[in-house]
Amino acid sequence: IERVWQKYRPAGVEVVGLQVEDTQADARRFLRGATYPAALDPQLLIANRFKAKGTPYTIVIDKRGEIAARIAGRAGEARLARVLDPAKRKPPARLQ
Repeated sequence: IERVWQKYRPAGVEVVGLQVEDTQADARRFLRGATYPAALDPQLLIANRFKAKGTPYTIVIDKRGEIAARIAGRAGEARLARVLDPAKRKPPARLQ
């Protein structure tokens, strides 16, 4: 996630990690060295709202605020690039 954050941040891509059902200590250990924003969701309030199915689970939200992809399981760099690269090229929808 850190490499994806560093690669796509200049293109305006935001990354937010959500640590679900973790203690603060466990989340800090997992995120050691990470620079992308992250939050705790110990009671799955946010995860349930986005209908996350297990962990790890990645949800990509496009510039219009719509869910562009859901990735169950590990979302490595190559897998995320297949979703993010095309989205980077699309201009945001214009409001009328």
